[in-house]
Amino acid sequence: LTTGSSNYRKTSQCVLLQPGTAKYDSLKKQYEDKWDTGRCAPTPIRAIYEVYPNSRVWQQFEDRCNKIGNVKCFGHGTNPGNVQRRFHGTRILCHPDDPWMPCNDANCSACRIIEDDFSMALLGGWSGNRGVYGGGIYFTSMSSTAKGYGLDKASGFAFDKGNWMDPQA
Repeated sequence: LTTGSSNYRKTSQCVLLQPGTAKYDSLKKQYEDKWDTGRCAPTPIRAIYEVYPNSRVWQQFEDRCNKIGNVKCFGHGTNPGNVQRRFHGTRILCHPDDPWMPCNDANCSACRIIEDDFSMALLGGWSGNRGVYGGGIYFTSMSSTAKGYGLDKASGFAFDKGNWMDPQA
């Protein structure tokens, strides 16, 4: 998922990016380049969506970036706020389409993040993982690391079982 700018919108929307477009290819390259192939080959990309969050979520993001202001950027960061493109692993229960409208399932973590933003109150609720370094919402430059946090544990996938890199996990 990637975040697009937002004009006023009451609900979030996700638009399927097409292979061969500049944005899709850039995200695919980052995903593949930032995969630790020492663990295994990258899991296949099923789809890449551009996320247009609802106006409330977008305004909170812009306000926070503006509060941080123009700072020294790391790598490809942009100001205000040294915004970075990072990976976050989470579970998805619905079956996205084009366009993808977030579902109403309270247990679909991806849709809850898109609609309601990240919530510390929900931290580790389904995964049981409240963070390696303590309670917090984690992002990583490594796609293979993020993959490990979006596991389908109900289907038997887990770090300790050694099957966490299975494409179906």
